[in-house]
Amino acid sequence: MPGPTRPPPHSPPDELPGAPRGMFDGEGAEDEIQKALAWYTAIFEGSRDAIFISDEESRFIAVNQAACALAGYSRDELLAMRIPDLHEDQDLKAYRTFHDRIMSGEAIATEAKLLRKDGSKVDTEFSNRGIVVQGKAYMHTTARDVTERKRAEVILEDSERRYRTFIDATSDMVFLKDESFRYIISNRTNSQFFGLPETAVLGRTDFDLMPEAAAERCRKGDREVLERGQAITGEEHVGSQTYQTVKFPVQLAGGHMGVGGYIRDITERRQAEAERRMLEEKLARSRTQAAVGQLVQGLAHEVRNPLFAIQVNAAVVAKSAPKLGNLAVHMDLMEGQMNRLNRLMKDMMELGQPLADKEFITSALRDLLLAAMAGVDEEAPGSRQRVVFDVPPGLEVVGVPGKLILAFTHLLRNGLQQSPATGTVRVEAEKSDGSCHVRFMDRGPGIPPGHGTAIFEPFFTTRTGHRGLGLALVRHYVSAHGGTVTAQNNDPPPGACFTVRLPWGESEK
Repeated sequence: MPGPTRPPPHSPPDELPGAPRGMFDGEGAEDEIQKALAWYTAIFEGSRDAIFISDEESRFIAVNQAACALAGYSRDELLAMRIPDLHEDQDLKAYRTFHDRIMSGEAIATEAKLLRKDGSKVDTEFSNRGIVVQGKAYMHTTARDVTERKRAEVILEDSERRYRTFIDATSDMVFLKDESFRYIISNRTNSQFFGLPETAVLGRTDFDLMPEAAAERCRKGDREVLERGQAITGEEHVGSQTYQTVKFPVQLAGGHMGVGGYIRDITERRQAEAERRMLEEKLARSRTQAAVGQLVQGLAHEVRNPLFAIQVNAAVVAKSAPKLGNLAVHMDLMEGQMNRLNRLMKDMMELGQPLADKEFITSALRDLLLAAMAGVDEEAPGSRQRVVFDVPPGLEVVGVPGKLILAFTHLLRNGLQQSPATGTVRVEAEKSDGSCHVRFMDRGPGIPPGHGTAIFEPFFTTRTGHRGLGLALVRHYVSAHGGTVTAQNNDPPPGACFTVRLPWGESEK
């Protein structure tokens, strides 16, 4: 056999490994031997992988041409060498660990750097197993240069590292699911959403990671992406958070289709948009109110001047009422209507009058509310006993005290008028998010459906004989202080709750 120049000693032809039993018996045995040797030589030398045969002392006793090419040595040079000669000391770890096990017959694959004759090193994959020839143990090793594979793995690892850096750096949730909707990629943010490390997310479905209803919504969206074969953008609400979702089909290995996507928390953006819309509406309303205010101020002034003259002359005529007989009744009616018109003009002028900055001071909220209660009690004695007052001391607001007292007076009066004669109005306050929140809760019929914001418009009323300016004035006063007023029905009913939010103020010590 041309390959092995140092064959195992005393190897009779009929014991050539792999040869059929009786192959060399009888006539023509020599020809059969030559054929077998030719076959084994062709197989041994024709292998693209390097083949090394070594004995128990790790000496090479047979090598093929591919082994010579891999190591850079001639066949004679290799046959004078041992396994450790082809490795630097630090590359012999696998050899020292597995040599005895391999010689005992165990098949073991290892990787190590092979030291070539020119001093260069080659990343090499070794497949080792023990063989026995004529009762003597040898090690059969096939070796393959995996330099290109290693280089590709390094490039792939570097690409994977860069890719992971990018997707883990984003605050968006990034994921990829296989054809069975199991996670096969989950970035740091997505895994944190589930409260798990990435390794605990991979291989699991949404039904393993979230409540069934939420998982069902996700699965429905995943199926829709695969059915339509295109990206789908949407929004999902989870508790108080709002998320923008983008899902798209992804071609996977084996012709399968998966679902990739990223999810962005847009809660703050939506809140900012809502606040911007609110500010725009407030600005538009302020501009409208300013324009209307100027018109109302002028109109009220023009109306009040002749109204005052009418009142003066009516008073003169009233002095002669005893001589007028039945006309006195009509004079009383006229005076009542003039007084009503005068109050209307006064309220209209209030709606159109801005507040001067110099009038703003820091006041105790409790004192302002108590003053409003006193005013309502003066109008309707005994009203104070129907108010449940739960306002702690220490709460302060910055504003024009008289205007805030008027706003609170309107809300108290409204609540008492809406509630039954024996019903109560609860007033409570607290500091929250840098603001003072004051709530007025009545026991009346509540706000009619669809009228939640209309009740603050001028002249809106559902009660006969009322001008419909009280709540409009409340909104005017509160808005002028940089606050808001909202209304909603109590849950459970009956009644409604009006909430005033005013900026928190602190006195100068």
